Amino acid sequence: MSAQRIYKQLEKYMKKFKVPIVSCDDEPDAIMKCVLSGFFDRVAQRQPDGSYRSIRGKETLYLHPNCILHAIYPNWVVYNEVFW
Repeated sequence: MSAQRIYKQLEKYMKKFKVPIVSCDDEPDAIMKCVLSGFFDRVAQRQPDGSYRSIRGKETLYLHPNCILHAIYPNWVVYNEVFW
């Protein structure tokens, strides 16, 4: 599903339930909280060897070489997909 279709779907529901549509450009923390609340079981912490350990399952994970984060290696990541 494309981002634009998701946006339109959310916009439709917000209008239907009379939820005010406001910009959150000035509140990046609000966006991060929303993402983390939806993917709370998909958070991983970087390990000393450069791998990541998932918080819930304790699986060892690695960034895909094509991932934009591969050059940065942040301390924490939120992921949506795992390739075995």
